[in-house]
Amino acid sequence: MGTALGLCPSKELVRKQLQELLENARYQEEVEREGLASCFGICARNHLEETLEKLEEFVKSDVFKKSQGLFSIFKERSEGELEKLRSALVLCYGRVAEAAPPELLHSRLESQILKNILQHGHTKVLGIKVETKDTMLKLSLARSISMISRALAHGNSGNYPGNDTGNSGICPRNGPGASASIARKAELVALMVEFLKAEPPDSLRTRLRQQVLSTCSHLLGPLPALPGPERSALLLAALGSALPLPRTGNGREQPGATDLLQDTLGALRELLQELLQRDLSPHGLQELFAHLGPWIKSPRDQERERALALSKSLLEFFLENLHVSSVTPFYNLSSLLALLAPRCSDGIPKIRADSVDCVRSLLRIQLCYEGFSRDHRDELVEGLELLKEGLENPDFSVLFHTCTHMGSVVGRRIPPEQLLRLLLELFQAWDDPDGNCSRAASVLCNSLLRERGSILQEKVPELLAVIHSKLELVEQEQLRRAAQQSVLILGLQHPKAVLCTLLGSPLPFDSHTCAMWRALGTEPSLASQILEQLLEKLSREIPFKESKSFLLGSSCQRLATPLPLAATCALDELMSAPEAAAAILERFPALFQRLLLRLGCSVGVQLPKFLQNSCREKRGQAANGRSLRPCSCAMETLQTMLARAGNDDVVRDVANSGGWELMEIPERHHDGIALLAAHTCAMWRALGTEPSLASQILEQLLEKLSREIPFKESKSFLLGSSCQRLATPLPLAATCALDELMSAPEAAAAILERFPALFQRLLLRLGCSVGVQLPKFLQNSCREKRGQAAKGRSLRPCSCAVETLQTMLARAGNDDVVRDVANSGGWELMEIPERHHDGIALLAAAMARLCGPRLPPIVRSLVPELGSVFECQRVTSTAFLAELLNHNVVNDLMLLEPLLDALTALEKDSCLLVRVLALRGLGNVASGSPDKIRRHGAQLLASMVNGLDDKDDPNNLLALEAMSSLSKILDHLEERDVQSMLLHVAIRIRPFFDSEHPDLRRSSIVLFGNLSRLGRSDSEVFSEQILNGLVTLLLHLQDPQPDVVKASKFALRVCGPGLGCAELRELFGNHLREERGLHYGEFINHVCKSLMRSHPALLSRLLSTNLFYFKSPWRELRAAAAMFIGFLVLHMDEEQGQQVDLDELISALKLLLKDPVPAVRIKVAETLGRLVRLL
Repeated sequence: MGTALGLCPSKELVRKQLQELLENARYQEEVEREGLASCFGICARNHLEETLEKLEEFVKSDVFKKSQGLFSIFKERSEGELEKLRSALVLCYGRVAEAAPPELLHSRLESQILKNILQHGHTKVLGIKVETKDTMLKLSLARSISMISRALAHGNSGNYPGNDTGNSGICPRNGPGASASIARKAELVALMVEFLKAEPPDSLRTRLRQQVLSTCSHLLGPLPALPGPERSALLLAALGSALPLPRTGNGREQPGATDLLQDTLGALRELLQELLQRDLSPHGLQELFAHLGPWIKSPRDQERERALALSKSLLEFFLENLHVSSVTPFYNLSSLLALLAPRCSDGIPKIRADSVDCVRSLLRIQLCYEGFSRDHRDELVEGLELLKEGLENPDFSVLFHTCTHMGSVVGRRIPPEQLLRLLLELFQAWDDPDGNCSRAASVLCNSLLRERGSILQEKVPELLAVIHSKLELVEQEQLRRAAQQSVLILGLQHPKAVLCTLLGSPLPFDSHTCAMWRALGTEPSLASQILEQLLEKLSREIPFKESKSFLLGSSCQRLATPLPLAATCALDELMSAPEAAAAILERFPALFQRLLLRLGCSVGVQLPKFLQNSCREKRGQAANGRSLRPCSCAMETLQTMLARAGNDDVVRDVANSGGWELMEIPERHHDGIALLAAHTCAMWRALGTEPSLASQILEQLLEKLSREIPFKESKSFLLGSSCQRLATPLPLAATCALDELMSAPEAAAAILERFPALFQRLLLRLGCSVGVQLPKFLQNSCREKRGQAAKGRSLRPCSCAVETLQTMLARAGNDDVVRDVANSGGWELMEIPERHHDGIALLAAAMARLCGPRLPPIVRSLVPELGSVFECQRVTSTAFLAELLNHNVVNDLMLLEPLLDALTALEKDSCLLVRVLALRGLGNVASGSPDKIRRHGAQLLASMVNGLDDKDDPNNLLALEAMSSLSKILDHLEERDVQSMLLHVAIRIRPFFDSEHPDLRRSSIVLFGNLSRLGRSDSEVFSEQILNGLVTLLLHLQDPQPDVVKASKFALRVCGPGLGCAELRELFGNHLREERGLHYGEFINHVCKSLMRSHPALLSRLLSTNLFYFKSPWRELRAAAAMFIGFLVLHMDEEQGQQVDLDELISALKLLLKDPVPAVRIKVAETLGRLVRLL
């Protein structure tokens, strides 16, 4: 119909048909209303006048008059029908405007179209404007206004949009109608804002909200531009209407709710982009984010998530459409970064990812404003993309790394003029309601300060003031630590500026200022600089001023000057940080001297007048209980310095004697100082209070120890008496002096400087003192102590050396080593000559575990001592170095090869114990550096074989160590590594199987088992060795020593596969498990049965070997040998029995029948009974 009417030339007919359509339309049906509107729109293309005329007449007709009157508002009889009729009429106007020729539309827009549309947006009852509440009518109004806006923007190109649903995108910004205007634009926008405000924020049931947002987007195109207040109202309403909507997907909402929500949020995004397009500048961006900011920090997850998604979209849109013709400042980069960057630690993964994207977009926009093209890719900025993957399921360390890295990138790319503003705004972000984000802001601040804080020297006072305010407000401990870290970073970059600023803080210092001073003390290098500057302030400034009264006869009054008083308070707080101990020790003499003089200058001095009138004479809450009076302040600072330098005992002793109180009394001040001096007057300890002097004295004492002979041998005239070793006086005195000198806390730096030399010389001194007696002139003395100054310390040479070594380790910061060795009894073992090397090994183990980095210089100094003329020094050095190889730290410190070479060279040492310890050290490589065994296998194996073949080993101690070490090494080698020495070692260790020493039996049997494991494939060579040792191993299953039995089980299990008999292998594997008990008789019966089946040719060898054990010193083995022969006889066949020399066998059994042990005779009798079958 619309098309026909549009082509009809008769205007009268068109009017008639339009009238009929309006009168006969079924307004209750949506399709009918849509069709009617479309019909009028098509007709208006060629008959705009007639169409508007008929609509005007219909508006003025009686059909709308029945809703007039005050009480008609409360009647529901025809209200619904009337709203639908209005909805259709409004829609018709929209379609007409959309299809009208542009040259005709402009002249009729205000007077004929908008007038009537707005008339239906609200009605008047008795002159009062009443807003419509009908959703359908609101939707029609929004759609119609949208059509009008688009028609003006499109310039009506003749493309009829068809069935419009109101979901069109943003209209073109450059076109025929781009300069069109709507005089009542503000009124239309206000109407849309009212619609948005009327929508419930907690539900979304219709498309009205989406349509209104789209309409607002289209309304922004025509002139005039929307004023600032109206833009602000629109933004507030739009964001407030869409962002709080509840999430979908819980299954309770109506179908299509998710799509509707996404479309609504999409319409909001388009509206914001359209607003931004109208002012594509930093100012326009700032306006939008000023309204988005509260939503970005909202406590509700979905609001923050949507706000960050919008932020990301807006920044990407801004970047895509940005065209910078000249280098201009992106003045609000800092505020936007401060708003968006902390969200990278938000609890929602998508928000974290969007935050990173926003920061990246902002930095790319900044690069564009600096003159780079949009296509430019900055390596640092693009690297932020890599952070997103780790933010999906991060822990605290990942979030910290992300914030630190982001802060570093931002710090390198932000313009210097915006750095301070960014920092200040990030400090404000510490108040973020989300704890994670507030902590992220603190990490970003500190990262920025590390990266660019060096350019902020002039801004240090402002930054410290902000940090102080944060300390006043924040309660989270993490944020307080972050604030102190900020002070520390600024202090490292601008120590003088920070010092001057903090010294200018009001006295008394409050707790937050005190915390800032303590933060400066947590970094030793900075603490040293600050201490030096504060000492300079104390030395240069006048400590007090004299004030005379106008009254006759009145005395002068001394008033403290503020700066030295503040410096004294600052020193107290700075030195109270535990980390400042090293800096205090470094400057101890200067500190002690200056604080002592400060104390003297403060006696009888009053506070300045501006502080006298203050009701507070304390330093604040953080320093509660500390007086601000000059003398008390100086005294407390001196106490803090002494305590932090490790002289707590001095502080306590002076306090117990009342010295500190005396120092505050002008008449008794000197007495208090004398008491302080009395506790620090010991000669050697006094020499240690000055680090440079202590270093010189240590060097001279070490020289005495190295050059002087440690002892002399004294022979007695009595026959058969042994030599006695007597300590020489000078090295003994030097050892005592070292102990006293190093007990001074101030000597710590000198000790650390010479730690390797001290450790090496004291270790060797200890080795030379084992078993050494006091000189005779001291033996006869009733005093074997050092005197009152060292009460409780023994003067015996070895004990003295042990105590001195302990003192040196403790003062060098290795108290844990001293405790560890003490807990394992190592110090006591070192004083026992026979166990000295075990104590040294415990010390080496503790050093390797607890202070590995200090070992390289010690090792380098000990290796030459392996050739010392003193055997005791070689033993001590070898024991220490051998134990180090038991720990992987030598591999980490690249000490493995030097130690191997050094210990291998000791194979020919004249001292047996040195050779034993050297082999033990080489075997320790299997525990400390097992992955290096194969690399050094040839060297290690050669040393072990040489140890086995050593002729100067009467008690086989060297052989025992070689076998034990070789067993450990073989676990990490393969057959080809040991093939050349396999047979030699197997033959060499066979005699030890029956050694009278259990350790030798056990070690040799275990080693034989390990050798057989590697020699299985050599069937012709090593299998013969297994057969030769089989009887011995089986008999030692009855060995009186459990460890030997356990070793025999192990060896038989491992040797089983080399016997070539599956039955024996299974038998050994099942019956000889360590955790299983063994019934020997039943077991040996099965073994003999299997042997006779699988190895009948071995019979004579088996019998002869068992006959050999008839003379064994162990009754268990004699009985087992008799039983073994009995079971062999039991399982012989006739042919095998004929090979046996019965006369020899019976003679041997008769002789054994006389054994004094009944158990042996019983087994012999049982065997004789079994021999009957062979007769």
